[in-house]
Amino acid sequence: GKVVLLHSATQDSSWETGTFVHNGISFTVTAKVIGHLDQIVMPDSAKYPDVIEVQYALDPLLPFLQIYYAKDFGPIIIRQLEGSKVTRKIYRQK
Repeated sequence: GKVVLLHSATQDSSWETGTFVHNGISFTVTAKVIGHLDQIVMPDSAKYPDVIEVQYALDPLLPFLQIYYAKDFGPIIIRQLEGSKVTRKIYRQK
């Protein structure tokens, strides 16, 4: 089916990103804009302006993915979560 990773950049806006099926059970994934940064500086010192943070979850209390999107660049950080613990980070390199 259709997947919508980024729909709106308005603070606190949310939308259904899609559905996945596991063992015959459907799960709806929702996304929510949870933050905006004027600029972010990456570990390699690259700077990206106008960044929004989007949280993806099956349940609003159990996020499993956060993606930071920079204007004109797309995703620059992807963080995988288990509960409130970050288990994996992926950074865009220039």
